[in-house]
Amino acid sequence: SAIWGAGGGDVSATNKTCPDDVIQYSSDQLQGLPVTFSPASSEDDVIRVSTDLNIKFSIKKACDHSSVWKIQKSSNSEVQWFVTTGGEEGNPGVDTLTNWFKIEKAG
Repeated sequence: SAIWGAGGGDVSATNKTCPDDVIQYSSDQLQGLPVTFSPASSEDDVIRVSTDLNIKFSIKKACDHSSVWKIQKSSNSEVQWFVTTGGEEGNPGVDTLTNWFKIEKAG
């Protein structure tokens, strides 16, 4: 959620037809796009705390690039890194480090 403690947690994309960059709305009233979490191991069907996972927009439209999230270095001097799409699902390794995320327990 954009509002601490308000619940929710919508995310959206700068282009809803074919997502490019991942953004967080400043209001919980706006609807974002659904996402899918996929564990690193294709044999595991549970997402566990502190384990690698991919995140992707759950869109059915064919795009010219992947809807899998990845971290990308910015050319903007005020923002060092940002979340975008175009990552590779699965295939853990050195070449795909920017595609992996973790859910960590707070506190």
